[in-house]
Parts: sequence; C-alpha cells; structure tokens
Amino acid sequence: MAFDTLPHSAALKLDLMFEGIRYSEALGAAAQHAFPNFYPYRFKPGETDPTGSGKATIPYLLTFEDGTLSRIQGNGESPWVVSGESSSGYVLQHSADANKRLAIEFEPLPQWMRQQTSDGLSMAQAGVSLHGDMAVINVAPGCQYFTADKQDGVSMRCIFCTYGKPDARTNVLGQDLDQVALPDLAYRRMQETLRAVVAE
Repeated sequence: MAFDTLPHSAALKLDLMFEGIRYSEALGAAAQHAFPNFYPYRFKPGETDPTGSGKATIPYLLTFEDGTLSRIQGNGESPWVVSGESSSGYVLQHSADANKRLAIEFEPLPQWMRQQTSDGLSMAQAGVSLHGDMAVINVAPGCQYFTADKQDGVSMRCIFCTYGKPDARTNVLGQDLDQVALPDLAYRRMQETLRAVVAE
C-alpha cells in the first residue's frame, strides 16, 4: 500500500513512530494522570531540561479522535509537540506546519496501577501493561542476548530493541538471566494484578 493511500491516522501514527515527540511542559504534566511510559524521555545535549536530571516521565500512549492508539517516543529533534492541559484538552501540533494540529487524549492511569499486591509490590511493577484493550504480560523483561559478547564484532541483541536491557525491572520481578524458571512470587503477583485489571 502506498503511503498516500493510508488512512490519515495510520499515516500520522507511522510518522510519530519515526519522528517521536519533543518534550514540552504539557507532555510532562500529562504524565501525572496518564498511563506511564516504561521508557523515560531522555533529553539531548543542549535541549532544555526542566527536571535537571537528564530524563523525565512521559505518557505511554496517545489516542487520536478516531480511537487510534499511538505509542509515544521521546525525541528532542522532533517537529511534533504537545500543548494544552488536562482540563481544556491536549493538542498535537507540527512546528513547521500549522495545518497539522490534532486533538488528542492520553491513555489514562488506571486505578489498578495505584494498588499493591498482597506482599506490598506496586501493581505497576508486576509485569502487566495495557495497550488499549490488550493486556501485555512480561514478567521476564531482561534479554540475555542484550548482554552477550559480540560475535565477529556484531551485537547479539535485536538491532531495534531497547526493551530487553536488564535493568531495575529485572530485579524487581526476580528474573535471573542465568535461570530459565522465574520465581513463583512473580507469577502470584502477576495473577493478582490481572484480577485487578479485569475487575476494573
């Protein structure tokens, strides 16, 4: 299918996948009430950083008026930027084209993400995520190929992947890269969280 025959929302989603969205005060504020992005916004050298930390929490998903979901990828060089606020609504606009201006919403932060499992873990850390009406279970986020030695100078990890890097999530979920089995506690936490998701 040629790019110019795609539905408008599909073409825009494709555009955002490659160009991302530049940080703005509105995007940062939306993170307070939106489903959080597992990958923080990372400020580029020279980019204004209101946090002073080099990174900021941003929402994970935005929704166009026709219901199309798009993941948010931060990019300090993107022509796309978010303005507005929760009370009056948010707008996605293109800095070089005034005609590219669209009303958007952010996937809201669900109540279950504010709850805890029976052993006190935040359900937001239990390895469960939502993409619209689809639940994604990932209780083993670390990928052993991410840390493997290069073979003939070539990395063993997927060239597009930043998700599989072992990090704090790996530790919280009890994943050991040298063990195939996960601890029973990881499954119990996931089950409790899924019950809360379904109930909501």
